[in-house]
Amino acid sequence: YQALRQRGLPMTFLHGSCRELPDAFCVGDDNYGGGYLLAGHLIRNGHQTIAGIFKSDDIQGVKRYEGVVKGMQKNDGHIKDDCILWYTTEDVRYLFEGSMDEMILKRLADSTAVVCYNDEIAAKLIDVLRRAGRRVPDDLSVVGFDNSPFAGSQLYNLTTVTYPAADIGETAANVLMRCLEDPEHREHIKIKPNIVERGSVRCLK
Repeated sequence: YQALRQRGLPMTFLHGSCRELPDAFCVGDDNYGGGYLLAGHLIRNGHQTIAGIFKSDDIQGVKRYEGVVKGMQKNDGHIKDDCILWYTTEDVRYLFEGSMDEMILKRLADSTAVVCYNDEIAAKLIDVLRRAGRRVPDDLSVVGFDNSPFAGSQLYNLTTVTYPAADIGETAANVLMRCLEDPEHREHIKIKPNIVERGSVRCLK
């Protein structure tokens, strides 16, 4: 990155900026805002005790968790530390393959809904619940992020946060154009998320 900068080439980061280049511009999804939206959505549907499964080795996972916590606090909801399951990229290989099912279910036992780091993790959690004879959303509501093919499939039918990927790409290109016109130009842009409602959230009211 420093070599590119020394050559005078403008750079725009997508989703997360580089810590070593704090003044570099970034265009990304508002992960904090997405978590906040999901927490509010669940609370409006009567869920007061919410669990979470988040990825700890990237900034997206941390920001999504922080947004959920803030959304719960703002709406008088309750989130307990022992209902939060953190994992790393390497953990996924064995976390959901069956041997950890009992531990996962125990961590979620006191909750009526779970916010998952993304749709893939939400789908894996639903598989765990099905192996235990539990149904979504009747026994537990599950939501995710990214509005991926997992979310839209009839097998999972997930309520999820969506980020307009085309808008992010177009905005990043426009930022680069402005940088070419003005080498001193700096900006950070967050693309606002939306919720796509499907059938994985039960209304408790």
